[in-house]
Amino acid sequence: MSNALSPIANVLAKGKTLGEVLSALVKPKKVDRPAKVALPAVLTAADKEAIEQLVKVFGSVCPQVRTSLSPAQLTSIMAERLLVDKTAKLVADRKEGIRTSVLNHIDIDLEVKKVVNDTTPLTEDGHYLLVGTHQVVAPDTHQVFSWEVHPSLPTIDPAKLFALCHAEDSPLSHKDWLGMTFQPAAVEPPRRFDEAKAMDYLQAHPELLNHLEKAMNVGPPKGAFYVRKEQA
Repeated sequence: MSNALSPIANVLAKGKTLGEVLSALVKPKKVDRPAKVALPAVLTAADKEAIEQLVKVFGSVCPQVRTSLSPAQLTSIMAERLLVDKTAKLVADRKEGIRTSVLNHIDIDLEVKKVVNDTTPLTEDGHYLLVGTHQVVAPDTHQVFSWEVHPSLPTIDPAKLFALCHAEDSPLSHKDWLGMTFQPAAVEPPRRFDEAKAMDYLQAHPELLNHLEKAMNVGPPKGAFYVRKEQA
């Protein structure tokens, strides 16, 4: 085997999943970055009144045994529920605003550190999806805002793989399609892609790995925003 293929063979030999192997083929792409800021955090007079009323009636009907509710209790608990619904939207909107403001802070910090560029994946709102855990300490609270980004491993799209293996002048062939798929035990079903079989086939034919990019589906990394305790 040529030296040019040895890095591929090494990757395949480490017992990684197919997705981990395919991730080496993903090429960065330039992305447009929309700007988003938090919605204005303004409470109207009606909002303030709803919050005040909720404090007065919160949990006023909360029987601790299994029982029927009286007409008066039903009226009271309905009023509470309507107030809960209204204030819940206020809280949800503000939580989203806090998230946006903190992520903008993290984005700017990543730019200052020059660890992101115009090929770094983004969320739909334009926040960087740089794989890793990015935390912002809130002084004197013993809490941190944590933006935790995990990679999404590429997958093989069977339809794309079939097309690649049967396209004119393609480096892959029908034999390769057969080597990475199986025929279910049914009447004339389509062949199905099998990850384990594909890995075995690529172990035997590592030169094919660099040609699989056109058969891949590549999703963006996944980010999750949390409030966590500050670690000592």
